[in-house]
Amino acid sequence: MREVKYRAWDNVENKMYYPGEEENIHFYFDSSGIVAERFIEEEVCTPEGERGMYGGTEKLEHHKYMQYTGLKDNASEEEHPMEIFESDILFDPVNDEYYIVTWDESYANFFLKNIDDSLGKPDYDFAEYDTDVCDGLYVVGNIHENPELLCDSNVR
Repeated sequence: MREVKYRAWDNVENKMYYPGEEENIHFYFDSSGIVAERFIEEEVCTPEGERGMYGGTEKLEHHKYMQYTGLKDNASEEEHPMEIFESDILFDPVNDEYYIVTWDESYANFFLKNIDDSLGKPDYDFAEYDTDVCDGLYVVGNIHENPELLCDSNVR
């Protein structure tokens, strides 16, 4: 069974959040799925003129959530293998090809989608290839922090 992890892209702050790495952001699940809230503290004044600190939360509804695939890339022994998440861009040095990790709800599975769709190259189903699908591939970025990698002329 794979470890359940998520990360969130904040398209307002242009920043990736990982649960547990931010002091003031809390991730949890509710009936609609994963939710992120920011803890806020502000000074308030009561009708009697007393000042105090108020702690509350603000839902961060603009986040784009990405699941962890349960796999890591093929980093060398000197490097730390990176966890592979949905929306990551992977590089295959043997075939000089780039892939985006996607989630297909209808199949309830991850796929590697070739960036250069125009050539009719195949996509790879994680279930079909099990963990071997990512052998030899390296995380080079993700579609949110590195959109320049999506343009074929920029990755070659």
